[in-house]
Amino acid sequence: MSEPIVQLKDVVKTYFLGKTSVRALRGVTLGVGRGEFTAIVGPSGSGKTTLLNLIGCLDRPTSGRVLFEGEDISTVSLNRLAEIRRKKIGFVFQHFNLIPVLTAFENVEFPLLLKSLEVSERAERVHSALERVDLAEK
Repeated sequence: MSEPIVQLKDVVKTYFLGKTSVRALRGVTLGVGRGEFTAIVGPSGSGKTTLLNLIGCLDRPTSGRVLFEGEDISTVSLNRLAEIRRKKIGFVFQHFNLIPVLTAFENVEFPLLLKSLEVSERAERVHSALERVDLAEK
């Protein structure tokens, strides 16, 4: 394995529902190298989504450490997590999470509005992305 881009060290994630606690992950240790292809498989309720939410900087572990490019993201600020997601992580959600009142172009353009890009550069990037997936006419 190459130098890990993502490492989990003895990660535990517990959700609390009122007085009930549900342990979704129990001491997970994992390393994924840059450029590696990794599949997360298991039955419903086994913690796959929880694991991906931690790796994707969408959640934090109850205990243990999650490192992304060597940085412990278990304890960084919410602003730093957002910055990592914005600059370094791509996420394709199972249910897409599109904004229904926006066009395909506007949905693709939306995250680019957070960058200091000229309107023409944003439009070029959006058109290019939509063409790559045969959605330029949508």
